[in-house]
Amino acid sequence: MFNITPMVRNLLIINVVVFILQGNVFDYRQFALHHFGSDYFQPIQLFTHMFLHGGWSHLFSNMFSLFIFGPLLERFWGSQRFLSFYLITGLGASMLYSGVRAYELNTIENEAVSYIENPTPTAFYNFMESHYAGGYEKRFAIEYQRNPDNEGYITESKKAVTAVFNQAFNMPMLGASGALFGILMAFGMLFP
Repeated sequence: MFNITPMVRNLLIINVVVFILQGNVFDYRQFALHHFGSDYFQPIQLFTHMFLHGGWSHLFSNMFSLFIFGPLLERFWGSQRFLSFYLITGLGASMLYSGVRAYELNTIENEAVSYIENPTPTAFYNFMESHYAGGYEKRFAIEYQRNPDNEGYITESKKAVTAVFNQAFNMPMLGASGALFGILMAFGMLFP
């Protein structure tokens, strides 16, 4: 019924098994891709992040794409070339993501440093709305606006801004989407 090729089958099995294990046997954050400057970054994460997923729907959408488009490419290229392409496009996507993420984190860091050097209620509100909308206590921002010289509010706002930056800095990426976009691109170019 299904004409699935060996490498696609192996990749499907590996991704499903790793997904099941990531919640029960190991902490996925060890193998998800962190920013190069993070204390959590390990070079092996450039590859291991491709086999982790954020939920059943994430896993299903990636594996369904692999199941649909992968076998024809594997038959056309052969198993080894297909696997090489899959891994190289996944690595390329992780490098591209890391570059874009470094730019974004630099922007957030500059805004955080600017706020900490010159804290104002408006700057606090703007920073939090830009980088943590809906995730902070807006009542605090209102009270801070009413009492802009309150040292307690200033100290708490600096802690909040620092925490938001640290959370963004250590937020990992996971999934096979980069490799799958490479597969989709190759499929579209070879079989338009």
